Amino acid sequence: MTPLDSTARRQLEAYLDNLRFQQRLSPHTLAAYGRDLHRLETYCATRNIAAWRDLQPRDLREHLAERHRQPVGSRSLQRELSAIRGLFAYLIKQG
Repeated sequence: MTPLDSTARRQLEAYLDNLRFQQRLSPHTLAAYGRDLHRLETYCATRNIAAWRDLQPRDLREHLAERHRQPVGSRSLQRELSAIRGLFAYLIKQG
């Protein structure tokens, strides 16, 4: 199991800080996004994906399919996908 590298971890924390301070998400929503993205981080570690740029669309589909097989509601899955999309939009914007 390879955890995300330090750059990817900093990027994740910077995104969550952006949501907290710039977007001013509610504490409840922020906590949910944090949990969702940490689940993705765990998925990446189990697949030896160390950087966000190495995460492929098929990996995201597999991760979400695994979550769907668990007793996770559709709204929770939609929120998780929104958190992931937001992270990647933030990463693209940051260059």
